Amino acid sequence: ERASPAQAEAALTGLRGTIVAAARSRYASVVLEKAIHVSGRAAAECVATELLGNGRAMAFNSGGSGVVRALLEHAAGASRVVELTDELLGEDLAALCCHKYGHRVAEAVLSNGSVRQRSAVVATLRGDPVRFGKHRFAAAVLQQVLLQGAPAECRSLAQ
Repeated sequence: ERASPAQAEAALTGLRGTIVAAARSRYASVVLEKAIHVSGRAAAECVATELLGNGRAMAFNSGGSGVVRALLEHAAGASRVVELTDELLGEDLAALCCHKYGHRVAEAVLSNGSVRQRSAVVATLRGDPVRFGKHRFAAAVLQQVLLQGAPAECRSLAQ
């Protein structure tokens, strides 16, 4: 929390090669989140590069989902973050929306992702809005769309 951007980058440099394991750790994931917050896009690119290929596993893990959310909040447009997000959205989005930790990642995509990425989540919710509205975690994702979505997205879900 008190590190300078240079110190945060030095910490990330020390974690190179172990970022996937660190993201899965309850405590080390917080260090990654703070480094992304302090260093921004440069740290995000470094972390996202190492997480590529492990996106789903990260989204379904308590620490990993926090790291992915931090990436989306601080550098959603960075090329490696976009690639990681596309990897997450390339598989079963319904499972992501219904998962204890995954639904928070889906909400971060809705808040910070590209229009194409947001549309993928909305299309999944549109497939069975009643089911998702009754689901403990997916209802929060549906609420996020209705609160922050484009009017056309909201109307299509409401109908």
